[in-house]
Amino acid sequence: METPARVLKSLRMIDDETVEILYKDAVTVTREDMEELLGHLYYFTDGKRLKRLVVCTRNSSLEMTARHLLQEENKVRKDTIIAEAVVVTSLSQKMMTNFYLKFIQNVFPSKFFTDEQKAREWLKAQ
Repeated sequence: METPARVLKSLRMIDDETVEILYKDAVTVTREDMEELLGHLYYFTDGKRLKRLVVCTRNSSLEMTARHLLQEENKVRKDTIIAEAVVVTSLSQKMMTNFYLKFIQNVFPSKFFTDEQKAREWLKAQ
């Protein structure tokens, strides 16, 4: 199965228990994109319980319907997510991510960062 090419730059394992989701620059993720992305993620990780490193690149964003789908899916699949770190690059991403994380804060450990290395370190400690 190929990576959803329209929205993702890459989807890869960065260690035995962490998957990295790297968005393309200047992409707006629709609900349909998110459905495809999540389907690919579930296939790629084979339902394994993992940590997620989500890297929102420059000027990337999620439409509200895509965020709602992601929030609901994360609640449903909470048993397969150890923790999630989201790396943001702009104030608007920071605001959207902060809002998103409020909905899942009691589901699994989650936090946003502006520094990718700090996000990786936090995930290792989870």
